[in-house]
Amino acid sequence: MVTRAAVIGLGRHGMRHLQAYASLDNVEVVAVCDVRTENVDAAVAEFRAARGYVDWRQLFSNERLDVISVVTNGPTHAPITIAAAEAGVGHVSCEKPFATSVADGLRMIDVCHNRGTRLSVCRG
Repeated sequence: MVTRAAVIGLGRHGMRHLQAYASLDNVEVVAVCDVRTENVDAAVAEFRAARGYVDWRQLFSNERLDVISVVTNGPTHAPITIAAAEAGVGHVSCEKPFATSVADGLRMIDVCHNRGTRLSVCRG
């Protein structure tokens, strides 16, 4: 079985996540996303099978994913993680800071728990 992966946030750490996924035999990077078009273009040039997005909402609407890495700025972690769980993503790896408020962090945990999404935090 091939695991379908995506990375949201394509800065230096996001590219490291992509390279880690690409190094695994059972993982296919199917999508990448960043608000900066040049970052998306660079990632798609390197990971040719991946579809590029500048809006994570469109990514979740168009893709069926098993795992994502959220490697964006801190204030976006909660909405992206919650949307991933609601879209049925089975595993979410979120970079630190996990959330920018206790309320956001608790909501992320609650939604992921209720949807059966495994949630992890990278402390990179």
